[in-house]
Formats: sequence, structure tokens, C-alpha cells
Amino acid sequence: MYKLIFALFIIILITSGCTTNKENTSNMQQEQTLALDNSKSGETQLAAAIKSYVEDQYNLNLSIMNIEEVQHFSEMSVAAFTYQNNKIDYNGIVVAVEEGDKWVIKEIDIIETDTKIDLTRQQLIGSVSTGRKYHIVTGYIGDKKIKSIELIYDNGDYIEKIIGDDQKYYLDVVFGEVRLESIAARNKNGRVVFEETY
Repeated sequence: MYKLIFALFIIILITSGCTTNKENTSNMQQEQTLALDNSKSGETQLAAAIKSYVEDQYNLNLSIMNIEEVQHFSEMSVAAFTYQNNKIDYNGIVVAVEEGDKWVIKEIDIIETDTKIDLTRQQLIGSVSTGRKYHIVTGYIGDKKIKSIELIYDNGDYIEKIIGDDQKYYLDVVFGEVRLESIAARNKNGRVVFEETY
């Protein structure tokens, strides 16, 4: 069923034209857009798998874990998640794949959330079983004035993430051997309120 939904999604994208929200349409981004499947299928099971993995690996008993954003691709799914332990906030990135009827965690990175700064950045770089490389960037948005985040990669790709009023995290996934060069955040008037170059 999942493969049928994915195939229909690809056909609709191809026939209606691939457009993304203010994102560069390089070959890599078009490939990424075609592979993206934002269906909600299996997200409850994915959340349960992440929570179980974190509890087992870090010997925790979490009452609440929030999945902030999930992006599904043909080869993997990526989730940004948050939880609190001993009154300390944490955020993480996970790469998971569906194997049969269960989710298998392939990569995970968890850091303490620094809620005192305007914008944080967390990155995870790896490759899927086919050898295709990925670069994941996520972070906490501490300044409510931030309404968009711009990510620029060393291959020239420019990604703009529009931030909702209650949104506290952002997530971006690109494929290929790329490196994040800079990040900037703008307020509703388009003025840069945060900027870093790497």
C-alpha cells in the first residue's frame, strides 16, 4: 500500500510540476523533492520506535517525547525530536528505515537544547545503504521574531524555511556530498536577526 501511495505521489508531482516553497531547483533538490513522501503513514510507530530506542540506549523513562518534524524519503525517514529529562531539554535527529512492519534506527544524535540563544544548529552527516550521502541540519528557534531561516550549502543550493508562529524547530535534509556554508534567520520584515558562516 505504501509503495502504491508513493507511486501516485510521484506521478502527481511529475504531471503537476515540481515546485517547492522558495527552494533552489537544482538537480539535487529536484531529486530530493521527487523522493519526498510527506504522508503520515507509520509516524506513530516511528515515534514509538524513537522513544523506545532512546529509553533503552540512555536508560531513561520518558513520559513525553515530541516529534517536531518528519520527512520521508524513498531510502529512509528523518525525524527531529525533543524530550525533557530531569528538567533539562534535549533535541535530536534520527535516521530510520522501515524493515517489514517495524522501524529500525540507523543513526541518532542527541544534544542538550540551548534555549538561551536565538537559533541553534545540529548536523548529522552519513550515508544510506546504497552509499548515497545525506546532510541533515536541524535546530531550536529561540527567538519568536524569526519567520524564515536560510541555509546555504557549498554546492550553491539555497534553502529557505518559512517558520510558523508556534514553530520551535526546523529541519532540512539534502543529499550528496555537501557542506553547510552559512545560516541566516530573518524577521517578518526580512531583516536578518541571526547569521553564522562556517
